Amino acid sequence: MIGAKTLPPGGIWWESPHLFGKVYESHTGRMGLLSFGDAEERTRTEAADAERIGKEDVSVRRIGKETASAERNRAVGEASERIQAEEVALADGFLLATQADLPWREDLFPGWHFYDASQCMEFRKKGFKVAVPRQREPWCLHDCGPVRTGYAFAEARERFCRTYMGA
Repeated sequence: MIGAKTLPPGGIWWESPHLFGKVYESHTGRMGLLSFGDAEERTRTEAADAERIGKEDVSVRRIGKETASAERNRAVGEASERIQAEEVALADGFLLATQADLPWREDLFPGWHFYDASQCMEFRKKGFKVAVPRQREPWCLHDCGPVRTGYAFAEARERFCRTYMGA
């Protein structure tokens, strides 16, 4: 699960300088790991938070068991909220999971290209967030095979840019 934190000028998510996520994939014809973002740094931050939370728990425990438990749960909850997912502008469409149902823009993107970017933009227009979960290890394998971008890709990209970027 992977995406772009920023919308690149040409609308192609993987051209953003701010990619995030991890996935095993085969777009070059060989299976390999794509890993972007500061997942390793966030893992270190998560460990530091856990250590801090443990220390806070010890000091709070002196006050009383109920207080210690409530404080620890609050601190753990705050730490996990910070590290669960990264908001992105666009997510790769091999797996998009939503809590709401919006129609796909099949009128604009009936084929293979830019249907995912369009769906992300439609969700954002309705006020929803698009996010990629933080993964220590990739959760998914995307065996797409070699990616071929040709006329259909260029046409869909131009349509995406006109529709969502005013270009």
